[in-house]
Amino acid sequence: EINPLLASFFSKVVQILLNRRPNLVLEFLKDHPSLIDDLVFHIDTSAIMDLIYRIVICFENSITRFKVCHWLRDMRLIEKLVSSLSEDASSDTLCNTCNLLSDVIKVCRDPQESFKRG
Repeated sequence: EINPLLASFFSKVVQILLNRRPNLVLEFLKDHPSLIDDLVFHIDTSAIMDLIYRIVICFENSITRFKVCHWLRDMRLIEKLVSSLSEDASSDTLCNTCNLLSDVIKVCRDPQESFKRG
């Protein structure tokens, strides 16, 4: 089990890095694909759920966000999140996973629409 306070600190630090150096953080994540698996494993912690969401939305440029969504698709993020929805999962896991799935699908759908129009 992960310490929620430490997860919150970790999430905040990564979010600051995402705000200041988003491309560098994205390249680091791409070079370490197991990090996405580790984050999904701890989806029951709301700070980790928020961090995954911030990774998706950190890019204001719609083309870059489109590329991030494609990378997350290649990483099978949606499938990994759906697989965490099991009968024996905690209520925090179920709630956070459902919220994140909804948000990620919405965010990744919107750049595709603006990319097609633009």
